[in-house]
Amino acid sequence: MQSAHYFRAIFSIAIGLASCSAAAEKNVPFPNDFGVVNFDGQRACVSLPKSSRPEGKEVILVQTTGKQKIYSGVVQREASEECDILKKSDVPGPYYSVRLKMTSLETPFLGIAVLERRSVFHESAGTISALFSANNVAYHFTECAGTESVHFFVWEKKEKKMKPIWHANYYLPYAVEPSCGKLEHQAMKTFKTSLNTDAAMRSRLVWR
Repeated sequence: MQSAHYFRAIFSIAIGLASCSAAAEKNVPFPNDFGVVNFDGQRACVSLPKSSRPEGKEVILVQTTGKQKIYSGVVQREASEECDILKKSDVPGPYYSVRLKMTSLETPFLGIAVLERRSVFHESAGTISALFSANNVAYHFTECAGTESVHFFVWEKKEKKMKPIWHANYYLPYAVEPSCGKLEHQAMKTFKTSLNTDAAMRSRLVWR
């Protein structure tokens, strides 16, 4: 009888640990938690995959140009027509409208959208990083310019090593001075895309 109670206790502990592990795992960011956000002064739009089920979820908007800042909003309905600027910029859909919680965004605003996962965002020396409770890993957000595009990256920083986990490309209808460096070029190899953005070779958003 005591053996039966003992094994039931061990089984209960194992189930509890598995549940905690599963709950922690759910708080780890996935590539489909990230997207591109555009705000033209009238409407805010994000691109997020349907698999993330973004409708009604809080979203953090990271301004990656210059001194980084964060804003917040709530993902609303799918809005393909209203958000066609993302489609015209070679950002794959679907596209959703966002109800902003503030109206002080700089315009035009272009950056990275992050679906909220009980994360803590920090600002230090003009740089934003995010911490998720499950894995004690910091995530960083950057952008650089290709010849006719803006490239966005999310990096996982662990033990001083930076690993790219997400990339998106936003096509511009004009040429700009390239600013992507060796680190970004190496990241492109990870996602098997190219920084060459001529009409036949524009890199696309990669869900992994």
